[in-house]
Amino acid sequence: APVLDKQTKIFKKNEIPIGSAPIGRYLRAVSSAFVDGKYKEVLIMGRGRYIARAVDVALVTVDKNIKYAYIESIKAESVLMNSDKTKQPVNISSILISLKVQE
Repeated sequence: APVLDKQTKIFKKNEIPIGSAPIGRYLRAVSSAFVDGKYKEVLIMGRGRYIARAVDVALVTVDKNIKYAYIESIKAESVLMNSDKTKQPVNISSILISLKVQE
């Protein structure tokens, strides 16, 4: 499997990578992507310890924030990345949750 460098990914406006920011920021990002009407699909991405937070963002969005949104698909995989500390390749679990709006 190819080794991914963290610096090489440029995200599109409908791709929301989950990190250590407060969950409210991610909820606003998802809401604004849908409310603007530009996107019918938003991708929520989480890696490692942020997988649970990505799931929380998706569920809160569907259950409380945007009633007309639904979870289209969930993809879980393991990605080979270089470790920050050891610079050695390590497997990192990741999740990709696709949210769509009902038309």
